[in-house]
Amino acid sequence: MRGCPLFFRKAIDYFATASLRFSLVLINIIAFFIAVVLLIKAWPIISRVSFFELIFSSTWHPLQHKFGFYPFIVSTFEVTFMAMLISIPVCILTAIYLSEYVNSRFREFVRLIIDVLAGIPSVIYGLCGVIVVVPFVRIVGHSLGSPTTGYSLLAGSIILAAMVAPFIIALSLEVLRAVPMEARETAFALGTTNGKPLNMLF
Repeated sequence: MRGCPLFFRKAIDYFATASLRFSLVLINIIAFFIAVVLLIKAWPIISRVSFFELIFSSTWHPLQHKFGFYPFIVSTFEVTFMAMLISIPVCILTAIYLSEYVNSRFREFVRLIIDVLAGIPSVIYGLCGVIVVVPFVRIVGHSLGSPTTGYSLLAGSIILAAMVAPFIIALSLEVLRAVPMEARETAFALGTTNGKPLNMLF
């Protein structure tokens, strides 16, 4: 009877290990089949059009079998770059404020909000972008003398910046909170403070 708990523990460990291995194999199989299906579906295009033409052509006429991905690739990089320009400074400053200036209770409350925002599906961000951001960009464009429909790189960048902001803030906050106290004390000894009394920094 004394060996029963050890036996059950080994059985649970074996079952957990087998389950994880099965999940890993299943995920790889699914990814492989997705890649195969995409290759089969894209083969009529790949067999007719060269890879160089697909990547660097700007002509998009699917009914004429002309598929140029260059504008989509460039637009993706442009939207990503603009979104990072918008989000990174704001998110890093927010993380510094949460890490160094607020009390722990408020920090944990904001962390909960950030986790909720990070779990919102991207389609919800897209819907909010169409309802709020696109009309805002349209109004700004008309007020600046540049009429636009609102569906622009700026609108996409703002929406993408809002989507990635929770992840950047959470990551930056974790990095800042992981700074050792010895490093903080060294910085304080060199005269680097955030304006708080020293007894409030610990």
